[in-house]
Amino acid sequence: MKTNFLKMSLILSLLFIIPMISFSQSITIGSDTAIVGENILIPLSTNGLLNVGSMDIKITYDSTVLIFVKDTLQSTDAAGSLLNVTAGNGTYKQINISWLAPGSAGVNISNGNFMFFKFNYIGGNTSLNFNQLLCEVSDWNGNPITITYNAGSIVPSAGSNASIWNGNSNWSNVANWNNGIPGVATSAIINSGNLEINNVAECNNLSITTGSIVTILPNKSLTVFGNFENKGSIIIKSDSSGSGSFINYGIITGNGNIIVEKYLAKSNPADYSLVCSPVTNATISSTVFSNTTFQSFNEPTQTWQNLAANSILQSGKGYLFNCNSNKKIEFSDTVIANGNIGFNNLTFSNNAGTNIPNGFNLVGNPYTSAVDWNNTNWTKTNIDASIYTFDGVNYVSWNGEIGSLTDGIIPSLQGFFVKANANNPVLVMPDTARLHNSQPFYKSSPNSLNELLIVKATGNNYNDVAYINFNSNASAQFDTEYDAYKLFGINEAPQIYTILPSNNTNLSINVMDSVKSGLSVPIGFKAGVAGVYSLSFNNQSSFAPAINMYLEDTKTNTITNLRNTPDYSFTSTPGDNPNRFVLDFFNPTAIDENSTMNVNIYSFNKQLVVQFDKIAENSKMIVYNLLGQVVRELVLNGNTTFTVNVSDLQGNYIIQVINKSNVSSKKINI
Repeated sequence: MKTNFLKMSLILSLLFIIPMISFSQSITIGSDTAIVGENILIPLSTNGLLNVGSMDIKITYDSTVLIFVKDTLQSTDAAGSLLNVTAGNGTYKQINISWLAPGSAGVNISNGNFMFFKFNYIGGNTSLNFNQLLCEVSDWNGNPITITYNAGSIVPSAGSNASIWNGNSNWSNVANWNNGIPGVATSAIINSGNLEINNVAECNNLSITTGSIVTILPNKSLTVFGNFENKGSIIIKSDSSGSGSFINYGIITGNGNIIVEKYLAKSNPADYSLVCSPVTNATISSTVFSNTTFQSFNEPTQTWQNLAANSILQSGKGYLFNCNSNKKIEFSDTVIANGNIGFNNLTFSNNAGTNIPNGFNLVGNPYTSAVDWNNTNWTKTNIDASIYTFDGVNYVSWNGEIGSLTDGIIPSLQGFFVKANANNPVLVMPDTARLHNSQPFYKSSPNSLNELLIVKATGNNYNDVAYINFNSNASAQFDTEYDAYKLFGINEAPQIYTILPSNNTNLSINVMDSVKSGLSVPIGFKAGVAGVYSLSFNNQSSFAPAINMYLEDTKTNTITNLRNTPDYSFTSTPGDNPNRFVLDFFNPTAIDENSTMNVNIYSFNKQLVVQFDKIAENSKMIVYNLLGQVVRELVLNGNTTFTVNVSDLQGNYIIQVINKSNVSSKKINI
């Protein structure tokens, strides 16, 4: 009897213990190595999935590395409805898999491969990540099941030691290679025929034999990690969509021809391009430069100088290039820029009274690939942090974090300005700064820093952008590590910039230490032609909600709360005073009581009193609580004294009074 009792106790104990056992339930996406051009199958596997009623799985991948082809359901347990959608318009796309269990009960899915995804591999690296915020697996009753998601990745295969090409086709055509499509460990030998780079191609060493031609198509790339022997020809193509890109990390030998194209768009009659030669002996008398003009920039005189017809373009030096219409120029030589590039003859001239600040030197990227200005291996001695280039309408700048030159990426053969700030400036472009980027010349850059205001001027079918940022390491004066000067574009386009009051310096990027109450930033604006223009104050969400901004238009005597109305429209002519606007900041959480106008602010018997020394015109009073929330807002006009009933308020408040040229603020107790 005792024995039976013990057995029963053990059984009951197990019944209570078993439900408490936790089973691992997971979904995993596989990983693989791949050769450019081949199709790969990536499994989606499951483990421990019981009583499943539905599955919604979201997987993201880099569409510049993989092209999604199709999915195939593998699990026999998962017979039922399967819906697949590939979404996303940007670089990263998402595979959406939705599955519903058939019948009238949940499904126990066997461990192993649930389905396969078929991709075509373009080249490069990508992760295969689950968008876990949107992934959901539920049981038959609709209750969520806790799942562990394991991501995967695709990386390039090293390939064979050597592979020989014969034929006329593209790099990813495996039939033309005797030992497989090359990978990063492969010595690729182009033995005969014409080969096109139609995606992302990589190899260790590259040899082009006599009579063979390798063509890199626009927006495609070839990386040679070892040495490049050229006895044939290599052509780097360019068109309106972008340029091909070629990087060689080893030495270049052979007397074969290297042809580098650059397509230059003429977007309007007044525009021009800043260019740089990838070869050392290009002369502007060549027929490829017919009907064009070249100018160099002289730093000591701050002027443009015309080049004679037989001038030789120096590799690494920037030039202004102008033509009558869209034009594709072509550089040809047996040697192209490779290794580190030192920029000689940079100057700094302390000449007062010039229109442009001293020290501006026009250089260029001579590589057949883009370079990254933010790469830490640059040598920048007595050189400002900001760079400047031209987009065909206006100059765009980049200070390392902020600007309209996307992430500081300088396209191939792009000319750009650097500014020396002292004698003996030194600039060295490292070959490690090279990267593949197919952008034709420049594009706008998204910015995600805190307290970054993006001011955009629009009109006459053109636009311009200025940046205002706050950084505790900056100052109210010009900082060589943060600020960027304003260089003016074509006359027809609007120009927007901020102004340093201490010396009237115009800035395209203005970085200050902090947002202070009563801080006023002069805004400069120049109209290209008479017409209607607008100013948009974007990215206000990067500021704390308590920080308020007001735009003063001194011509119309109006004040606009930019938090409520971020876009301001107005008429302007080229003859208007460019110092027309003032941007006022108010930060109740960092209040500095000040009185930049003759006004007395106080409270008495639940009344708020504002007294001016003369009749108020176009003024405004704003009452904030200590959280920065607006609790009163009142226009003050036509009297010297204003009394406001605030019987519903109690405690400490911030009172701000502003007019077209002054701001006063005070903390009071009601």
